[in-house]
Amino acid sequence: MVSLRTKLLAGLAVILLYGFWIIQLALSLPASELQFSLQGDQLLAAGPDAAPRPVESMLVGGKALPARAVLVIEEPDVLPVYSDINQFFAEHTQLLQALKAGTLQVRYQDGSEQPLHPLPRGLMQLPGMFWLQLLCGLAGMVICMLVWVPGSTTWRPAPLPCPVWVTCWHPRRPLCTARVSCLLTVSCSAFCPP
Repeated sequence: MVSLRTKLLAGLAVILLYGFWIIQLALSLPASELQFSLQGDQLLAAGPDAAPRPVESMLVGGKALPARAVLVIEEPDVLPVYSDINQFFAEHTQLLQALKAGTLQVRYQDGSEQPLHPLPRGLMQLPGMFWLQLLCGLAGMVICMLVWVPGSTTWRPAPLPCPVWVTCWHPRRPLCTARVSCLLTVSCSAFCPP
């Protein structure tokens, strides 16, 4: 039999591996040479050595995608309706595919265009909201593991308190209610005969 300590350590190892896998997955997504930000409702793009410039649209394979402020939010859960969330993910999917294919361009308000190139992403480029959600998720997994692992070897159904009322569904009697006294298991057929 495996000791409780070994089970807990194995559980923690699995959770840590999951955390490293999520970080690796986030780092596998490409970045671009521009940093996008907001000023009011205006989307701005700044290069490593250039001042921020107002963006008119993103060109995805020649098709213009308006530069809306919603494109740079870190957490789409703040959007008011599901259709906005679905549109957010659809637009980000288009932008990602175009960036990977090398067909993504930025059109500035002065009419100039700049192609974007996929660059590897570093740990410091992952937003704070990513780290917060990762830590909260891993903490929840640790708490669940600390509750589940020690109790998983001795689980039995708890006895019902005496007396209880049981409500069952039966084809001939849609709701059948019966008073039960001190049973370990309850079977609806015992209380709702055909």
